[in-house]
Amino acid sequence: MPRANRPGPKGTSCLTCKQRHKKCDRRLPICERCEGGGFDCLGYGHILDTGSRNNSLLTQPTLIMPRPPRDGGSGDFSDGPLPQDSLLEVTENTSTRNNVHNAPTNMAPHADSEPPTNRSLLVALTDSPILIFQKLAGRFIQVPHHSFDPLKLFLTSPFFDDYLLTQYMKLAQQWYFKPANMHNHLLEQPIVSRLSSFTSVSRWVSLISMGMCEAFIRGDTSQNELHNLWMQHIGNSLKRELSYDPTSHEAQNRRRDLIHVSILRTLIIPNSDLYQVLQSVAPAFLQLAFSEPALWAGGSSFAYVPLMNVLNLGSHELAYFALVDCSCAMALGLPQLIEYDTTILYWLISMLVVISHRPRATGEVLSDGCWIGGPDLENIRLQNHGWR
Repeated sequence: MPRANRPGPKGTSCLTCKQRHKKCDRRLPICERCEGGGFDCLGYGHILDTGSRNNSLLTQPTLIMPRPPRDGGSGDFSDGPLPQDSLLEVTENTSTRNNVHNAPTNMAPHADSEPPTNRSLLVALTDSPILIFQKLAGRFIQVPHHSFDPLKLFLTSPFFDDYLLTQYMKLAQQWYFKPANMHNHLLEQPIVSRLSSFTSVSRWVSLISMGMCEAFIRGDTSQNELHNLWMQHIGNSLKRELSYDPTSHEAQNRRRDLIHVSILRTLIIPNSDLYQVLQSVAPAFLQLAFSEPALWAGGSSFAYVPLMNVLNLGSHELAYFALVDCSCAMALGLPQLIEYDTTILYWLISMLVVISHRPRATGEVLSDGCWIGGPDLENIRLQNHGWR
């Protein structure tokens, strides 16, 4: 039986502020009051007018965003060897409510209210990354989170993996510095390693990064605020999860995602905020670095992070953090957040041939003047692992 709407003006506050009887600032996807106070924002799904739309939702799918005009569609960026009929329909049937919720991996705030039945979302795999992200982001805001998550099924589908890989390879063709043909596997390694994760968080981050690259190529800055807002929300969610269980194996993947999304934020936020973002993610960098035994091979001192080992480890999150850290130190005149060991051992000389074929970031890190000093990292190492 459908729930009767109460008389009076329609509410505008998120469900958390409504329950706490607080004034809501109505920011999307989560309100600033909940985020600043450390509360889980339950979103705005409870104020959606569901009574009059149930009948239409039973007969036709719901499109979260309007279809783009043909002349301004996805552009050349999203064209690729994908079938023209690659259209995924994500459907949920919520006639029987399941009270089991997933915790604490919510990637966006959701309301604890009864959703309409048979909601659908049509996503064409020939759409641009920006358009797909807008559809999925709007979907996350509209529907509550429950045990059957159709969006999670979509994000982890093989078709979506093929889409991201195709877009990534097309993006790589526009790089100024390209690896040699014999090292194409190095080019695919970052996106393939992220797609090997079964968490939807990594897929979200990959999709946002594709949208940012597409916007950069077009010279479109209108989506920066949306991308920054969602990356900030994802980062805060990852920090909360790490505070619950910082020692599990899955925590390592969350730290990688946290570093990745934070580095992406540095591309679109003001320069005045860049150093603060790096400071907030530096502990995750150190914890991830000290959890990699291969990083400390060859008798490296635990007082400094060995830069050459970071570049050869294959962890792109660690390498790009080192790049941004060193670059900010030179550009802003501020001290580096991490102390690096720039020693090149004789057995690493042969690696330079391989490094010369890697993406530009590796060479830029090598050219940065990294300073050395201070035994503080030794104390952090002992605290994290109790090594003696």
